[in-house]
Amino acid sequence: MMEQRGHASRKLRSPVGRAVLAMVASLLITACTATGIDTNPVVRKFTWFSYLNGDDIRAACIPGAPDRYRFVYNAVFVQHVRTYDIVPSADGRDFTLTSRVIGPPHLGRVFLARPADVFAPWRGTIVDTTLSPNDIESLRNALAAGAFFEPPPRRLRLTSEDFFWIGTACIDGEIAFNAYRWPSARFDRARFPELLLGWDPTGIPVNPPRHLSLFDIFGEADPNVRQRHSTFNLTVTEDGLIGR
Repeated sequence: MMEQRGHASRKLRSPVGRAVLAMVASLLITACTATGIDTNPVVRKFTWFSYLNGDDIRAACIPGAPDRYRFVYNAVFVQHVRTYDIVPSADGRDFTLTSRVIGPPHLGRVFLARPADVFAPWRGTIVDTTLSPNDIESLRNALAAGAFFEPPPRRLRLTSEDFFWIGTACIDGEIAFNAYRWPSARFDRARFPELLLGWDPTGIPVNPPRHLSLFDIFGEADPNVRQRHSTFNLTVTEDGLIGR
């Protein structure tokens, strides 16, 4: 989400600057496979592909493992991302849905007097809610209706500037994975987004799919503009995502 600028030679004289540098150095050392979307944007950058691919879900998906679901709506990465993680509740009777919406940082939310809050604008809005077993049954029916359990479209290309849904689930000890890019008939037939957005308690409007120019996205029409922003390219395979 952040544009990276090269200021390595500039001395950090303030306590806030030194604190930020220390935090970043620590995060660069400890970044590893995602076990859920990290609240820290620096860690998130290093684990984003792992999170999208559901690597943590895949690693834990064995016979007898509890069902888990993850869905990500990319609505132009630098503008709007929504994530939905569904896991069994502590007592095993219900499920917890964690909804997160991440948008452009609002620097006015940073409290410079408190260095620990320096990353707050990029963490997004996070709200948990409870889903019943009937809700999960409705979700599974919606997934089946949208061909989620069928093989994903091989070599489908996804970029950070696209509108797409990605889903990974461990159901009955088996992994299911699929991707839906707009515009396409598959995207239009997907039924699970309507359920997820209906359960979403964040109150943040959805960024709808539409055709956008480089200027619409980045505020400039330079063909090389992607090189100056956090962008990515993904390829869908039968076994998951390949990204850079």
